Amino acid sequence: MAFSGDIEIKGLADLPFNERNMNPGLHGLDIKEALDTRDYRILLVANKYQTGFDQPKLVAMYVDKKLSGVATVQTLSRLNRTYKRGDVEKDWTAVLDFMNDPASILVDFQKYYSAASLPTGTDPNLIYSLESKLDAAGIYLESEVDAFASFYWDPKRKKDSHFQLQKYLGLPCDRFKQQYLTALNEDNSEAKDTMEIFAKDIGSFTKLFEFISQIYDFAGDAALEKRYSFFKELSPILWNIIREGRDSQVIDLSDVRLSHYAIHPSGKGIGSLEPDTTAEFEPAYGAIGSAASHDP
Repeated sequence: MAFSGDIEIKGLADLPFNERNMNPGLHGLDIKEALDTRDYRILLVANKYQTGFDQPKLVAMYVDKKLSGVATVQTLSRLNRTYKRGDVEKDWTAVLDFMNDPASILVDFQKYYSAASLPTGTDPNLIYSLESKLDAAGIYLESEVDAFASFYWDPKRKKDSHFQLQKYLGLPCDRFKQQYLTALNEDNSEAKDTMEIFAKDIGSFTKLFEFISQIYDFAGDAALEKRYSFFKELSPILWNIIREGRDSQVIDLSDVRLSHYAIHPSGKGIGSLEPDTTAEFEPAYGAIGSAASHDP
């Protein structure tokens, strides 16, 4: 079993679940190395190894999550590795997909296996629009961003000063937590969605800044650089608050019983990777700042 980080389930275990304690039989052996032995033949993955995982022995994949865009190609292409050792040769692959429509999978592949164009570029001004949106939320003050940046960029700051950084994020985190928990307690879905979208926009800002700053010179605009460092430390704390808030909501499933279960083939076919038209890619971060909250 492979997944990143720790997962805590209240009332089920005293310790968080992670790759190490969920795979006790590996005795510290790396999962990638274990899968290359004859002892382990199945790997259960949650949002991991979709890219950069090259195991030529893989022949079958079971998919139970929605895939779209480049993630479709990257994920399913984990099987596209040849393998031959002695008389044993890999000559087939199979994907059993419980979630995705074959037509949508074909469309995603066609974008990358045919002629493609990028009709428009990424607008550098998007970063300023997102900055204004985040500032207007009132979760943090300009003075707090300045104080954090002064300490963060202090050349005398020690590299292991992570906990000292946290104190500069205390007030913004308290404001966010108070508003988010109030929304949950009052069952105010609109307010809850607003707070979760704010957290998403914080992450979008850091990704967009990292991307655009490589091709566009923001020299002279210290405010963006300050917010980038501030948001990068703030983002994981906000998501911890959201996860803790969601976990505190009790959902009674005691009366739920599984009565029927069946698997039916939805069809099969062969699709061409050479469509009649040229695929057009959306500009990177074209719809940034327009996140929507989803029902967990």
